[in-house]
Amino acid sequence: MICLGLILSLYQKYGWTKPPIFVPISEDRYAAPGYLLFSLPHVLDFLNQQFLISPAGVVMISALILSRVWAFSWKSRTFQFLLLLSLSQLLLGFVVDPGLGAARDWDMFSSAGLGYTLLGLYLFLSLFRGKASFGYLGLILILVSLYSTVPWVVLNSSPSKSIARFQNLLDLDPKRSANGHFVLIKYFESRGMKEEAEQENTRYSQAFPEVVLLNQASQLVKRGELEKAEQLLVQAEGYAPLMPQIHDLKGRIYLERKELSRAEEELKETIRLASFLPDPYVNLADVYLSEQQYDLALEASQKAIRLKSEYPQTYSNVASIYFLRGDFNLAEGYYQKALELDPKFTDVYVDLGDLYSRKGKFDQAIKMYQTALGINPELTKLHFRLGMVYYSINSRRRAIEELELYLKDSPQGKDAQKAQEILSNLKP
Repeated sequence: MICLGLILSLYQKYGWTKPPIFVPISEDRYAAPGYLLFSLPHVLDFLNQQFLISPAGVVMISALILSRVWAFSWKSRTFQFLLLLSLSQLLLGFVVDPGLGAARDWDMFSSAGLGYTLLGLYLFLSLFRGKASFGYLGLILILVSLYSTVPWVVLNSSPSKSIARFQNLLDLDPKRSANGHFVLIKYFESRGMKEEAEQENTRYSQAFPEVVLLNQASQLVKRGELEKAEQLLVQAEGYAPLMPQIHDLKGRIYLERKELSRAEEELKETIRLASFLPDPYVNLADVYLSEQQYDLALEASQKAIRLKSEYPQTYSNVASIYFLRGDFNLAEGYYQKALELDPKFTDVYVDLGDLYSRKGKFDQAIKMYQTALGINPELTKLHFRLGMVYYSINSRRRAIEELELYLKDSPQGKDAQKAQEILSNLKP
């Protein structure tokens, strides 16, 4: 009952997320049309899995149900425990969305067969141990188990058969097999099978021209060739107009070119197509920051964080917004999280130095600025900030040293005049 209550509570909270954590009941939001909790495709898929993971368990339970052996076992505590275990595991395996990892991913769903297999063995031994038929029935169960084990051994002991089977699986759903082609290409390359790798790469390119174009565009963006990248993305969109990664990359290009309205449009389209991806929220937050729409930037960044974004810039953006609002404690926490993800994130050390200066924690501010300079000695502006901190704590000699370094490196810098004025006050 506790397990059932937990499943129902989780279902209510997470059942309708995209992608769903549980198989939908009354609304078709799974990739396969009509794949609902009590639909025939889902029931058959679930039963097929049980025959694959524990054919002997299925046979034992089916036979023992028909033999009405249950009527003699209800009072056994062992029976009650194994029955509860079986029902809980089966229920969880039935309601959890198989698309979370892959279709009926083994490491996620194979445990569903453990409970009823143990229950079947317990009842089988209780009913037939010591009887003449025990050996024959045991042999039958072994043969049933070999039914699924032998084909697996044969396939996996023959590379050519395994590859052929894998390619057949890819052909079952060509538009969802991109990663499978990539796996095969890497397999062939790792074994020096250049011809096979080239053939698979050709198949991959023909099946997914939009992915090839997207990858080429991504490389162009990294090199700063934004116009060429945009042209490739327009071609890719012709093949796959609903591919969220295409719109996300277009949004990043427009953001880079400061075309903020176009960037916002593309990123919102990405979110409409795949609201479970953190990247478009990260990029959308950058758009809002550029427009100084801090509330919207904070909302987008926090959404990215809830979706498990691992971009340190996301946490830095949130921290900067809280810093602008004067909420220094919250800002500090997010800056620290950004540094956990990227210990060499120079801008965060600078921002933390500014934060500690504002809070009057001058020793920590000095440490942050010096750490940033250690990572990037070209940050000459930090000599001015260090000079100002030393000036605040009456460290005259150090203040003069840092301000003179700043003026030496940036004689026309924006803070040059102020640095000269302070030096005039400090020097006799």
